[in-house]
Amino acid sequence: MIVLKRPRRESFRLDITPLINIVFLLLIFFMLTSTAVNQGMNVDLPEAETAERINTQETTLTIGPDGSLMLDNQALTLDELSPAVQAKIQETGRRRLVIQADESIQFEQFGRVLDKTREAGAVEFLIATDTPESESSDT
Repeated sequence: MIVLKRPRRESFRLDITPLINIVFLLLIFFMLTSTAVNQGMNVDLPEAETAERINTQETTLTIGPDGSLMLDNQALTLDELSPAVQAKIQETGRRRLVIQADESIQFEQFGRVLDKTREAGAVEFLIATDTPESESSDT
């Protein structure tokens, strides 16, 4: 009888340390990117009695109190505004803009911004406003 020697098997051990490292890296990545989304600019909108809520996803142009501009949460200058609005119009096919202007900006700045967006092809503008807070009366 012939006896064959079997090679001795080493016990199999699964090392999950690299897997745990990858999971933690992905977790950190998603935590950091989720907080960076929609940071936007803080503006004090003017109040209007007839303000209505509009539930459409429109391109938003924000004008800060210092005159800084953001188009859909992307900071830009007045010179960069026209090409950026043109690109958004081509991308979305909509020629409407929602303008969120701080109540303290000068009308001249607002006019320049409006002029640049019209040059880019925007034809409809929605001015974002807040509803006035109800005043409490002392009786």
